[in-house]
Amino acid sequence: MGNIIASGALLAWPVVTLVLFLTLSTPRAITASLLWAYLLLPYSVGFDFKGVPTLDKSSIPSITTLLLAFCLAPPGAFRWPKSPWFNLLLIVYVFCPILTTMTNPDALTVGEVTLPGLTFYDAFSASAEKAIEAMPLIAGAALLRSETAHRDVLLVFVVAALAYSAPILLEIARGPFLQARIYHVDPGTWYEQQIRAGGFRAIVFIGHGLLVSAFLGLAFLAALGLWRDKWRVMGLPAILCAVWLLVMLVLNKSAGALITGTALALLFVFLRPRRFIGIALVVAMMIVTYPVLRGNGFVPTAAIQSAISSVSSERAASLGFRLRNEDMLLHRANQRPWFGWGGYARNHVIVVTEWGETKDVTVTDGTWVIAIGTYGWIGYLSTFGLLCYPFWHLFRMRRRSAISMASVTLAAMLLFNLLDLIPNSSLRPITWLIAGALSGLTIMRAKQAPSIAPGAPGAADPIPAQAPA
Repeated sequence: MGNIIASGALLAWPVVTLVLFLTLSTPRAITASLLWAYLLLPYSVGFDFKGVPTLDKSSIPSITTLLLAFCLAPPGAFRWPKSPWFNLLLIVYVFCPILTTMTNPDALTVGEVTLPGLTFYDAFSASAEKAIEAMPLIAGAALLRSETAHRDVLLVFVVAALAYSAPILLEIARGPFLQARIYHVDPGTWYEQQIRAGGFRAIVFIGHGLLVSAFLGLAFLAALGLWRDKWRVMGLPAILCAVWLLVMLVLNKSAGALITGTALALLFVFLRPRRFIGIALVVAMMIVTYPVLRGNGFVPTAAIQSAISSVSSERAASLGFRLRNEDMLLHRANQRPWFGWGGYARNHVIVVTEWGETKDVTVTDGTWVIAIGTYGWIGYLSTFGLLCYPFWHLFRMRRRSAISMASVTLAAMLLFNLLDLIPNSSLRPITWLIAGALSGLTIMRAKQAPSIAPGAPGAADPIPAQAPA
């Protein structure tokens, strides 16, 4: 799908990234390259070449950003993270597909459908795809490890969200049409999913209204963090930006993102940073163990569905559909628990109906159930271990030094995204970038008190005090 404009936008992005690195500081260029690509490039469009993963709006910016960051960053700025746990999880994440391939050589036949066994080609392709997915994580850990860089990430997020408000409002009023009009990509059945409360949820160029709401939730938390840090955004008080982004989140009609974002905002605003980091670590540990809790009935799904049904029968029915899918997919995953089923939809539940039709009866939504079904517990723990490691890193560092508000804000944003990974597939390069920035955090202290306001251009940059363990 897509027209020449869509293909041209993908091909031009390396040039756009180069311009960003030549005109912005390294932290802002890295963040802008990945975030703007996510917001502006077409979804469902890519270049497929034999032997390599699809080159699309995620992989092209990830590869280009890491290469340019490594080549153009100031001398000595690129530092590979030293944490043995981080590096072990990264190695397992990238090479787990090889073990998955070795344990899935068999073809699966259900009715008229035959799913092929995995080959060395599949192992190489999947590992290459994992390596590309991890590139923003590496860029964040190696180059965005300072408190100043974390503040730059927040500023880029808020400015991008304020600019993106215009097309979001346009689609909320008229329906999601920009992707089809500009890139000739038809939203298909997803269009119906954006009809809510007599209006629409925006898709713009992200791909789904839920993903737009997730982005708005992240930007809302970023604006709150800048407000608590007493910074302004393009001369505007950050609290005004936060209020505006909250209004946008309400208008986009995604209850899950609104509830999660509001709850985290209340905790983030009213708790001290040290207390918030402690709570964030507990929640992250619960997310890592979610499949165990879910599979053993410790998650009160019936009570949750009953509570939602008292508010909206439509949302309760949607939740019930998701929960039934999770039950089937988790049962399927438990049949090959260690390294999963691999690709080609082998992790799906395919049945032969009473009338002889072979049918796939499952829909994979949540990132957690996709990870555990495709790559098993080893793949799941490496994925969510990398995403949750930053909370353990922050928890340890908080005992030695005060952590900046910018870093705590990034932790709140990452926690928001992790919670969204349970019902949705919202794991994107910018998620990995935030996780990397927090994983490589080095506590900073200023050489001397700055002689100008902390938010003004030219404020003194801090210097590293110590490297992370």
